[in-house]
Amino acid sequence: MQQLTAICAATSNGYRLRVLGESHEDDLLNLPLDWARFRPASARHLLTEHGYAIPSAARTESAVNGWRESPEESRAWFVPVIPTGEAASAASPDIPHGASVNKGFLIEDVATKLGSRSAAAAAVEAVFDSLVRAVVHGNRVRVTGFGSIEPVDRQARTAFNPQTGGRVHVEATRTIRFRPGTSFKALVDGTKELPEGSSAIQKAPKTPRP
Repeated sequence: MQQLTAICAATSNGYRLRVLGESHEDDLLNLPLDWARFRPASARHLLTEHGYAIPSAARTESAVNGWRESPEESRAWFVPVIPTGEAASAASPDIPHGASVNKGFLIEDVATKLGSRSAAAAAVEAVFDSLVRAVVHGNRVRVTGFGSIEPVDRQARTAFNPQTGGRVHVEATRTIRFRPGTSFKALVDGTKELPEGSSAIQKAPKTPRP
């Protein structure tokens, strides 16, 4: 996961917004700003315009849009950022193509979007826990762009045993049925391309009425 650092510090002419590379030696972004004071919301907006996002985990840890005062430099603020393209990439390099993907891989991939592995682990655990509990309680779970999962009750029945040629009694059972959504199926069979820079299960915008 590539996580960078953005710094907004006061200068003699206002402020300067910078995004430092992983080595902190090169500036990936360097913008002079004619501000009289630090404006966290505006700084975040500028980062978004230039392809950087503040992870949601960082935003919840601070009351100032994720920005924290620098302990080493006066009138300077910093925040972790990730490139928007990497944060929303549908083809994360952390998940190998054609391999079996387990929960650990999902957590690592979600971490690239949230900027925190602990937050990603909690999110993945919470989503699957809620899904399992809903289905166990007899509910149908439907996620637009993904599909639906629901419990299916099968009544007791009499079946034919091909080995003996006789009939056997089959007890009533409850199983699980998954139905992929139309968009999901289109992405898998290649009739629809994976979006870049946005969610693969994002709901399609409504067509405006004439």
